[in-house]
Amino acid sequence: MIKATEPRRKTRDEPVWMARLLVVLLDVQPAAWRLVQVPAMTPLNKPHDVIQAVMGWTDNHLHEFIINGVRYGMDEPTGYEDERVVDERRATLADAMEGKVRTFDYIYDFGDNWHHAVTVEAIEDPEHEEHEAMLEWRGEFDPEQFDLQRVNARLGRIKHRI
Repeated sequence: MIKATEPRRKTRDEPVWMARLLVVLLDVQPAAWRLVQVPAMTPLNKPHDVIQAVMGWTDNHLHEFIINGVRYGMDEPTGYEDERVVDERRATLADAMEGKVRTFDYIYDFGDNWHHAVTVEAIEDPEHEEHEAMLEWRGEFDPEQFDLQRVNARLGRIKHRI
């Protein structure tokens, strides 16, 4: 059985590495996905809270992460020994990924089995010396300015050969 250990804590002058996660709810149409950022050194119970919030779940059911073959979730002392999971409060996202895992699973509500594929799209450091300059260069971003008709018109002009 895997033993939970205390997660490594960020030192005061260590940069805050942010993990950009693409969360996709599988087996539903139309596709339901969210793009979120969480600190890489946060315990896994925090990304759980973020996924619950952005997917509109109510946190009324059990859940687990499956990362690199290891199950993380709420450590249930009443469970059978072979069914126990690593306490998600005792492992950080970065430690669970071990620097090599880029995609993992998040399951919510074991009865309905809402299966999410989580992909780490990037690990970024917002304290980088050029972070502010890049934000300024990018300019203002207003997600409400997305013009679906304009985008569809542009896509319609692309010629496809089949």
